[in-house]
Amino acid sequence: RVQGAEHRNTLTTMGNLASNYLNQGRYAEAEALLVEVLPTRKRVLGDEHPRTLTTAAALASTYGYRGKYAEAE
Repeated sequence: RVQGAEHRNTLTTMGNLASNYLNQGRYAEAEALLVEVLPTRKRVLGDEHPRTLTTAAALASTYGYRGKYAEAE
C-alpha cells in the first residue's frame, strides 16, 4: 500500500534520513529535507507537537552548522 507525503511514516522516514545526513556532515541535504518536513508536520501535527518541535530544533541546528545564524533564530 502506498502512503502519501503527509503520512506520519513518510515524515518520520524523511526526518530520519535528514538526521543521518546531519551525522555525516551533509548539511545542505539535511536542510533540504527538514525545510520540506517542518511545514508539513506543523500542518498535520500542530506547532507544539513534540515531533514538530524536534524537527524545528534539527533545522535550527542545521542552519547553525551552515552559518545561517539568522535563519536559526
